[in-house]
Amino acid sequence: MSPNRILNDNGNLESLFGHIGELPSLSPIILKVENAINNQYVSIEDISRLIMTDQALVAKILRVVNSGFYGFKHKISSVTHAITIMGLNSIKNIVLASEVFGAFPIKNSVVFDRYLFWEHCLSSACAARAVAKMLKMENIEIVFISAILHDIGKLMIAKYLPVQLNKISVFAITKEMDIVDAEREVCGYDHSKIGQIMAEKWYFPEILSDIIAAHHEPITNTPYKKELACVKLGNFFSKVFCFGNADKEEIQVVEPEVWQILDDIGDTKNNIYKRIFNEMLNSSEFLNSLIH
Repeated sequence: MSPNRILNDNGNLESLFGHIGELPSLSPIILKVENAINNQYVSIEDISRLIMTDQALVAKILRVVNSGFYGFKHKISSVTHAITIMGLNSIKNIVLASEVFGAFPIKNSVVFDRYLFWEHCLSSACAARAVAKMLKMENIEIVFISAILHDIGKLMIAKYLPVQLNKISVFAITKEMDIVDAEREVCGYDHSKIGQIMAEKWYFPEILSDIIAAHHEPITNTPYKKELACVKLGNFFSKVFCFGNADKEEIQVVEPEVWQILDDIGDTKNNIYKRIFNEMLNSSEFLNSLIH
């Protein structure tokens, strides 16, 4: 029985995941890097050696860190140098983003464009990170990677449920429904719930899976309120400024509690929006370095 038929029958996500079997596998090096970073006795050189066991990954990391996205004046030629300059969490996020990107080489269709999908995700991440930086948050990198991966559930729908994806698109247009409501109508679940299960099956940190699950829910539903607020704003600004597939989705209303965090920045709204937009202009540099 196909995944399309299973989800049509009962909307049971566990049945869907059970039928598919294993998710597209991510490199074992991700968990190893995560464990190494959390081990106080492991040095930067140890982590560099670990990453260098995967030369394709090394090439991708160096391509990203030397892209215009980061704007370093001098070329970074080694993983150790990259970690020293950028920090362990930044490198870990590049590893994670590149692995998820490579795990879903989905062909474009009328209702799904892979490049535009990732352009939305990365522009959302740049906007979210801009807000987190202005708020002087400590876990800016968590905000950044959460925003990059907030829509990963859509990849699952695009790859395994093409029939439902077409119906979702038709429902959203003909019934003038928000895309999330259309997903729930057709599948019984939305992409945020699918993304949460993916994150848990891939053993992502709890804060990451929680934000993925809650990015269409009120911020009161999570202990990570400020981080989720940044991701929600990133998602909003990506669509308002027409990055990625913004023209195909309705711009969702952001609750007042989310907007309130901007009051803590201590600047005019106009200046804040300009800084966010300027950060978003660099998103294509990150994306292109992942593709090539």
